[in-house]
Amino acid sequence: MKLCSIQNCNKKHYAKNYCISHYRKFAWDYKAYTHKRDIGKNYIGGTCKVKNCEKGVFAKGFCRPHYNQIRYNKLFAKTTLCQAPACETKTKNEKYCATHFRKYLKLKKRGFPIDFSIHLMKGKFHPFWNGGVFDYPNHPLMRKQRRLKIKQTKGNCELCGEKGKHLHHKDKSKDNHTLENLLFLCVKCHFSLHKAHFCLK
Repeated sequence: MKLCSIQNCNKKHYAKNYCISHYRKFAWDYKAYTHKRDIGKNYIGGTCKVKNCEKGVFAKGFCRPHYNQIRYNKLFAKTTLCQAPACETKTKNEKYCATHFRKYLKLKKRGFPIDFSIHLMKGKFHPFWNGGVFDYPNHPLMRKQRRLKIKQTKGNCELCGEKGKHLHHKDKSKDNHTLENLLFLCVKCHFSLHKAHFCLK
């Protein structure tokens, strides 16, 4: 059985080569036990390295207040401002804050230039970009007409009055995007119209 390292103490070992009573005394009264025990670069026992400080050693030769002071000074020295334009976020990373670092990784993965003004979900930067080819000719005009149709119908289906979602061309052409030729429909009504059209064929 392992015993306490203090002379003439035959109590059972508790922690750091001491019994429970000596360990508690050692933890709160460093001057009572000034003998040193090497643990790598650190040691237990003795007083703080700082001049005119008589407190016991907590870690790396310093008392707790001086150790924390050195530790946090080092931590704050490492923080820098994000290098992305118009970003003043402090970061511990080498260059970017967490938000811009994620965007940097996405741009790098897709092979785009490192430009943070790029919107990754618009135009050619969108992951489903197909070269600007649309199913419907003059697609931007159709989208504009769709917004007007939603305002006219207040977002409701023109046949059943439920919440609408799809735009239907009455003459079945993909070119005619006039408001008179368009119907704003729910999914069910739009499907039923197309189903009736295919049945007639």
